[in-house]
Amino acid sequence: MILKERKRREGFRWLWSDESILKNRLHGLGTRSRKSSVPLIRNLQKEGHEVILASAGPAFAFWKNYFPELAILEKPAYKIRYSINFSVNAMLFFQSRSFLKTIRNENKWLEKIQVKYKFDEVYSDNCYGLYNQNLHSTIITHQLMVKCPKGLQFLEKPLHKKILSYTNKFDKCLVPDFEGESNLSGDLSHKYQLPTNATFIGPLSRFEKREPVEFVKQYEFCAILSGPEPLRTELEEQCIDLFKKTEKKCLVIRGLPEKDECIHVDGLDIYNHLGDEEFREKVTQSDKIICRSGYSTIMDLHALNKRAILIPTPGQTEQEYLAKHHSG
Repeated sequence: MILKERKRREGFRWLWSDESILKNRLHGLGTRSRKSSVPLIRNLQKEGHEVILASAGPAFAFWKNYFPELAILEKPAYKIRYSINFSVNAMLFFQSRSFLKTIRNENKWLEKIQVKYKFDEVYSDNCYGLYNQNLHSTIITHQLMVKCPKGLQFLEKPLHKKILSYTNKFDKCLVPDFEGESNLSGDLSHKYQLPTNATFIGPLSRFEKREPVEFVKQYEFCAILSGPEPLRTELEEQCIDLFKKTEKKCLVIRGLPEKDECIHVDGLDIYNHLGDEEFREKVTQSDKIICRSGYSTIMDLHALNKRAILIPTPGQTEQEYLAKHHSG
């Protein structure tokens, strides 16, 4: 009742954080930053709430550029190291102690900044430590299970129970997918028991779904790049080599928001980064899309009503599963 009174008077203060945001709610490019969070943040602004972001790592710069009008705090980062010799799940296993330590640090960090900012609510995009008994907390995640590599599937159930132990500490768990068989995440959100506080809210994308328009082809191929280095650069080089062998006009969106640069040579357009409307225009005018099979990308493709050639990041079992799940 106190919170409702405050909302009528002056609006909630949200802290929004992702793996890398916080909102006076809390929230987080794919793994680097969840652009799918954009519509939720915009909606909070429209409702008149005060929003503060929290992030870390490369995503920090993205959110600072995307919402320059909002304050942004730097939160404890999940410092996950990748390797070309081991799968992502193997690397997460080797670094599990560090991962759990970061969750504890997140929780302590939230408790500390709550004294200063007095948030009414916090929204967390896959940040498992951002809950507090003194304020309403919501976690947004489709990752309710971990897809383990062949031979280690017996770990999926105990890992699912561990995830439940964290998600159930939040007041709400929002799952960005459809409920039922016609869904985007497959086993990731539907195979095992849901958290007791879970609600399906439908896919989230920075792109609003629009009525289909007549297709006007500008590009034969469009490569949308993302993910950790050096794998992002390797896919970029492979795509550019392929495109140079065609006589068609092609596009590469490099996924590097730190520098707003573009190159136009021999029918090939290469952009480091594109704003939302220009991204929508160029992607919808491309005949064939090549991209990673991250879940945020799949939700964007759904909103844009585009099919794609999905190439999972090597070693990322979730992306390998999603690529197979959508191969039909």
